[in-house]
Amino acid sequence: MSNSPRGHEPPIKRRALLRRIVNGFSLVGLGLLAYPFVRHWVPAWQSEGSREVDLSELKQGETLSVSWLGREVKILKRSAAQLQALSKGTQALKDPASAASNQPSFATGRLRAEREDFFVFYAECTHLGCAVSVDADHEAPIYCPCHQSTFDAAGRVTKGSAATANLDVPNYRHVSANAILLLEPESETRVRS
Repeated sequence: MSNSPRGHEPPIKRRALLRRIVNGFSLVGLGLLAYPFVRHWVPAWQSEGSREVDLSELKQGETLSVSWLGREVKILKRSAAQLQALSKGTQALKDPASAASNQPSFATGRLRAEREDFFVFYAECTHLGCAVSVDADHEAPIYCPCHQSTFDAAGRVTKGSAATANLDVPNYRHVSANAILLLEPESETRVRS
């Protein structure tokens, strides 16, 4: 005759069941914890590598800053005065044709952009990597406060600046009238002289 009351399992079987349940939850938790690390190490599991940015609230002369792949990207909605200044002569520029600059193939012209109203650029001075600022009231609205390098509204460096190259332009495309899609650098076409 058994010592346990009728209808109850012996304590050893209950303990084994609880151990299996705890082990199961532990494995699930470990898997959830490890997933981001494994995904980072296996490139095929990574996302497409894009970020959509809404530009609908941006007014002429204003900028929007976003973080993209560990770098700050600024989007300048150029004003009519800034666009007019870009059509003036290029005598005051170090690299007017952007021959020694990093940008996708579509950003090699006078505007260095896919569309004339928006200029998208990395917010790092090409001299020593300081963060650049934007002051829409100047003819050269982008400037580096560290060493006083100035750039026009297309990120082209002016003569007399410490920077030698134009601002870098990330790879992107417009997906609607008021949105851009930032794309991974591997797909960028670099232009170097």
